[in-house]
Amino acid sequence: MEFPSTIKLGICPRNPFRCTIPGHNMCNNDYDCEGRQKCCYFNCGKICRNPQAIIKTLKRKHKHIPIRKPHQIKTAIKCRMLDPPNNCDSDYQCINELKCCEGMCGRDCVKPIFGTIDNKLFILC
Repeated sequence: MEFPSTIKLGICPRNPFRCTIPGHNMCNNDYDCEGRQKCCYFNCGKICRNPQAIIKTLKRKHKHIPIRKPHQIKTAIKCRMLDPPNNCDSDYQCINELKCCEGMCGRDCVKPIFGTIDNKLFILC
């Protein structure tokens, strides 16, 4: 028996809220929602919402940007949530050239850093 993917097409609308404690979830995954709706973080919990269309464009203009080593990146903010929400699960849920990356408080769509090492292109979150 083959099971459907737990992620439907489209992306969840951006959640304008940042919570310090998780709220009540009305769904666990996209297939808990009717029709095209997706299970999205909103306010401090998950609810079924209409998705936004995915508009993915690839840009071929990459500038050489030096890649920072982990010890060069200073972290000033720590997440205060026990289980922070993820606003995306994969790059396909992000618009334009944004990538789904692990952040301070869960995964989110962010602008990637492009760099080259030995003439090979690297894309970092």
